[in-house]
Amino acid sequence: KFDTKEIVPLVKKGNAYIMELFHGPTIAFKDMALSILPHLLTTAARKNQVKNDIVILTATSGDTGKAAMAGFADVPGTKIIVFYPKNGVSPIDLRDFPDCAGAFDLIYNPLRTSLMLQAEELGIPHMSGLHMLVAQAKKSSELFLGTTIPDDVTDRIEKTLSESLGNISLIGMPGCGKTTVAQLLANRLGRELIDTDAEIEKCAGMSIPQIFSEKSEGEFRRLESLAIGEAGKKSGKIISTGGGCVTIPENYPLLHQNGVIVWIKRDTCVLPTDGRPISLSSDMSELYKRREPMYRRFSDFEVDNDGTPEDTADKIIRLISKEGRGE
Repeated sequence: KFDTKEIVPLVKKGNAYIMELFHGPTIAFKDMALSILPHLLTTAARKNQVKNDIVILTATSGDTGKAAMAGFADVPGTKIIVFYPKNGVSPIDLRDFPDCAGAFDLIYNPLRTSLMLQAEELGIPHMSGLHMLVAQAKKSSELFLGTTIPDDVTDRIEKTLSESLGNISLIGMPGCGKTTVAQLLANRLGRELIDTDAEIEKCAGMSIPQIFSEKSEGEFRRLESLAIGEAGKKSGKIISTGGGCVTIPENYPLLHQNGVIVWIKRDTCVLPTDGRPISLSSDMSELYKRREPMYRRFSDFEVDNDGTPEDTADKIIRLISKEGRGE
């Protein structure tokens, strides 16, 4: 499960020796203990003639859950249940604090909690817990290495982490090339692609045209919001959405909470309609006029896809890199 045969390389830095604890399956230092723990438990169970499955129950708001699931994966006789925070809820309503001058949330997963999203909506200065996490790591490194690290390193690392942890969600008209561009982004950035239309079909057990004909558009939109909610709370993914997801305002925070939203634009004259129920029954120019303000409200960036998909993917990567550098 580790990417180096040494498991935990020991590297000399000046007069100090540093153990590299980031070579495990989730790059977390907890991989070391959590890769060994299930085998220690099953060995102890065998010696004590315990034949029942061992069930581990844990909770996480950071990397513990992911590391625990990776460590216990495929280990016979063990099961693991991880409680994750419920996104989309907040213990307070900032509208109850009309004189609020700023909001700070210690949580950093998701990158924007409901509290942060509401502060953003109300124009209140706000900050998540990611900056604090990086600042703690900087101070720990200074104490451990006996050196001084410039303060601006904290901002640079925070931006790098936000870029790598953040999802890239693509929105746009049906047939604008979201799926193709998303696959190119996933390949070039080494990220997992989540296609919400494919997730809807998997959940419903039928194709999208069948959902429209045998159920209703309302049922499709319900399933779409569920799929977007599941995808949006993950980190570091490429998310390709359906063309009409912007018609449901509640989908915005689900996509915005953990990354950036890119609007893929393409001339309506060249948009295909085959296999797309809404496109087949609509005038594409009129459909675009209705949805254009919705795409604009959702998007952080706009990118034309009138050239090649490869060029469009390159433009998105450059845009997000510039954003991460604060340019």
